[in-house]
Amino acid sequence: MLKLFLPTVDSTNRYLLEHAAFLPHFCVLRAGCQSAGRGRFARNWVSPVGGLWFSLLLKHFPLPRNVIPSLLALAGLDVLEKLCGKGFWLKWPNDIVFSTGTPSADGKVAGILGQFCGQGEKGVLVVGMGMNINNAVPGKLDFPAVSLRDVCHQHREVVPVYFALLEAFQENWNRFEPGAWKRRVRQKSYFHAGERVSLHCALSEKRWEGTLVDTPVEALELVLDSGESKSFQAGDVRKVRVERGSSR
Repeated sequence: MLKLFLPTVDSTNRYLLEHAAFLPHFCVLRAGCQSAGRGRFARNWVSPVGGLWFSLLLKHFPLPRNVIPSLLALAGLDVLEKLCGKGFWLKWPNDIVFSTGTPSADGKVAGILGQFCGQGEKGVLVVGMGMNINNAVPGKLDFPAVSLRDVCHQHREVVPVYFALLEAFQENWNRFEPGAWKRRVRQKSYFHAGERVSLHCALSEKRWEGTLVDTPVEALELVLDSGESKSFQAGDVRKVRVERGSSR
């Protein structure tokens, strides 16, 4: 695994995609900060010094491409639990959140963005992760953010977290088994069957509300208030608090 570092870059994902022809499979780029970090739906991801911002370049796919971002998320989850204990969960489709059981106090610790370029086996996949470690987080976000320093109440060195995360990801990659992967994702899911959630699609600006059919793994299945069942592959999902005495 070739490890590159840049003190600053606009986007680690963009850099690897632009230089993919000259870089090897499993090349990883970490940046001290990003000036134009990217989240899903082309959103900006605030990436100052003190956080962990990196991307992996993958050119060969012995595993299904759609599971690779979640393998990185699971690696991040394992590392966070070793550092700070329990309370970290996978928020479908690609975030890690810290939750103590009160949704209004939950916060996003990390996000993953996968970008595929090309066709079939000739394409390349870049999977990026942004993790709030010691950096300050923005105060006004659709879903609140929190840093590892806030959760653990102590400073953590970025590089050891980074190396531990890469090691955990490579182990997940080498030992991938579909059944075990699905069980792990279900076990650590922030969402569960029967919960009421809202889903917002940024591309269409549509919003849906309903009840989860099952714990989401690859797709999220909702039963809407109309009784219609609807499946989603992506979207911003939040828990909906049901007041006592509600008929829902």
